[in-house]
Amino acid sequence: MMQSLRQKKIQVTESLIKESLLRQLSYSVKEVQLQYSQTNEIFSTNEACNSLIVVLEAIFLHGIKKGIFRTALKTVSGMEESRPQPSFWAMACAYTHKDTVQTIKKLSQINTDVGRCRVWLRIALNEAGITSYFQAMEKDRRPVNSSYNNYAFLRDRETCDTASKLLEGIVSVEFKIPINANILNYWNTEPLILSGVWSPPLKIPLSNAIDVAEGLEADTEEDDTCSIRTSSSVTTLSTILALDENQALKIILETPIKRPEKESIPTPAPVNHSDEVILEEGEGEENHVPSEDTQCIGNSISNSPGWSSGDCETSDVQEEQPVKEEPKEVVKEEPKTFSGLLESYGHSPNDEKNYKSILQQISEKQTSEELVDTSDFEVCQSQDSNFEGLLFKIVREKGLKAQKYTCVNCQLSIGLNFDEARYCYFTGKYYCRNCHLNEVAIIPSRLVYNWDHKKYQVCAAAHSYLSDISSTYLINVKEINPKIYGVVSEMQELRTMRFRLNLLRAYLYTCREPVILELQKKVWPRDYLYENIHTYTLSDLYKVPGGTLASELNAVITHARDHVLNCWLCSQKGFICEVCRNPKVIYPFDCGSTYRCSKCYSVYHEGCLSSSKNCPKCKRLKKRVQPENDIDDGSD
Repeated sequence: MMQSLRQKKIQVTESLIKESLLRQLSYSVKEVQLQYSQTNEIFSTNEACNSLIVVLEAIFLHGIKKGIFRTALKTVSGMEESRPQPSFWAMACAYTHKDTVQTIKKLSQINTDVGRCRVWLRIALNEAGITSYFQAMEKDRRPVNSSYNNYAFLRDRETCDTASKLLEGIVSVEFKIPINANILNYWNTEPLILSGVWSPPLKIPLSNAIDVAEGLEADTEEDDTCSIRTSSSVTTLSTILALDENQALKIILETPIKRPEKESIPTPAPVNHSDEVILEEGEGEENHVPSEDTQCIGNSISNSPGWSSGDCETSDVQEEQPVKEEPKEVVKEEPKTFSGLLESYGHSPNDEKNYKSILQQISEKQTSEELVDTSDFEVCQSQDSNFEGLLFKIVREKGLKAQKYTCVNCQLSIGLNFDEARYCYFTGKYYCRNCHLNEVAIIPSRLVYNWDHKKYQVCAAAHSYLSDISSTYLINVKEINPKIYGVVSEMQELRTMRFRLNLLRAYLYTCREPVILELQKKVWPRDYLYENIHTYTLSDLYKVPGGTLASELNAVITHARDHVLNCWLCSQKGFICEVCRNPKVIYPFDCGSTYRCSKCYSVYHEGCLSSSKNCPKCKRLKKRVQPENDIDDGSD
């Protein structure tokens, strides 16, 4: 149940992000159209153009599959490059012409996949091809499905269609955006935040700011001149407590932090009501320090047990003594790594955890996640190979229980009180609504074995696969189901027509080259029609019941036969029936009126000779062989 609620929460959140992206895209497109109508200038780096690029980058980043641990490691370590750097370059290459890909790879200033992704979007705008990419992604969903999660913007057909229609409004706008700049090698913060991939971390923990605020409130009456420099005042922080997380984050980030030059960021420390720590620099001012009996100061990474230690014991507060100190030079320490930070981090008396074992577990998790991420595009290939094994196998339904009530493709919970379960007649499995769009297709196994041309519901991946191979995958009907010729009259008729075409091809291929090219042009790219009479594609078999394929073959046969009868070279390659001695020339491709010997390939009239009678030419050949054998026996 908790998992289901968590999934619903994610779906609602991502739906809101997608709606926000559509609104931003609509606004940016209108801004570009308005500015173009007023100035009619080429867009390069103005505000409207930059806003459009940011929204497009956010659309392509939303829902992208990425490794999270590496980003978290950098964030905890305090590194500047803590922003994640996801890349959809592999997906973009699947829809991009190879010349464009090579052009992007040859750019001297671009040396990361992130840079190539950003350049790819800018080239798409410069060449007015962004809508073409959306249309290509609509036709072939496999690269998108492999690169993005189910909730992603690009995996939602409705939002993609809306975005494509919005972008059609700027096709006439001329863009000339610079593409060869090293600043493009990393993502800016705007598209990462807009897509929900990343949000800026808090510089100072919020809990510490609350403690400081309480200390200020307690000591205001004692000393009006004392102040603590923190991220906000007491009033602001009290307001934050009544706000949600996003509003609090916005207020804190917008509040300026005043620090003198050459001063490092102080380590945040909570203020104790009985032991106030007051930091004021400057000549003539007093620095109040805690008594020597203080045993710990919370939230100091180098000297304290933790951010809020409840076991600190403090003695009675002694009388504060004014102490004058000279300003000290701030020593900048080298940034610590994540591992070193944890090892130097103090242990709470009530929490004795082995951080080394935790690091080892996280490292193993990172390795497993990297293996999963790097295999995204290989899964697509293995899925095609699995589909190939199901082409001529009639699958049986095993039920949702065998799948553990999860979608085979995305592992989403389906059936019962979860998402709707949809059955695929091609794979025999159940899928969710995102992976099964109720598309229909003819099942190859049912077609070949049962001659069933009815269309059944299949999952999105199976529908795409069957559409891709319908005109390319060759099927040898005789090897798979040879009995089909005896059951289906249309297939028997097609076999005869293919046999005639095969014989006519032999005549035309011994004629002049223009004649050969003309025949190839009429059947291209289906040369198998006259080379192997038992080979078909799925699209050929789809045309059989309506007679479409028979009409196409008949047109080619008529053309080839007319040439043989009218060509002075081909017409001389006929036969004279040896039985009736009729001087009229006969040809083997006239299967309805002639008989062709299967051994010597001589041709006779159908009424003059049949398979039950001996062929005259075969008799002569047999007599020629016998005297030679007799001579050989006599010499021995």
